[in-house]
Parts: sequence; C-alpha cells; structure tokens
Amino acid sequence: MNGKWKLEGCDVFDMPEDHGHYPIGGEYDTEDQAIEAAKSRLIELEKSQPTKESGGQSDRGVQDRLYIVRPDGSEYRYLPS
Repeated sequence: MNGKWKLEGCDVFDMPEDHGHYPIGGEYDTEDQAIEAAKSRLIELEKSQPTKESGGQSDRGVQDRLYIVRPDGSEYRYLPS
C-alpha cells in the first residue's frame, strides 16, 4: 500500500464481464485532492458522454461511473453534490 488516493472509472456496458473498471491516471496525497480530480474527470465525461444523451450519473444513466480508491484499496462511488 503506497498511501495514495486514486481514481477509477467504470464502463457500465462492460460491468457483467469484467466489472467494467479501468484505472484513471494520477495519485493524490489526500482525499480532498482526489475529489477535486474526480470533479475534473466528471467535466471531461460530460463532454464525451453528455447527460442529455447518457442519463448522466443517475442510477439509470449509462455515463461512465467514477470511483475514488482509498489508500487501503477500498473504494466508493463519487457522485457530484
């Protein structure tokens, strides 16, 4: 364990086969830094997978989901407030 926070994406179309998870580059010293990076990533996702067409981050949406990975390897889904 390296003590860094990370981001991970999840393609909902790949979920049944390989859980759809993929790494997103970058490592962060604090959760706050990871959250800021997650916010930026959601802006990028909005450009490539607009909520209007994908349903966004809602449970029914097909926009890629975003997870924050804690230094211990556990993760939680990041949802914009």
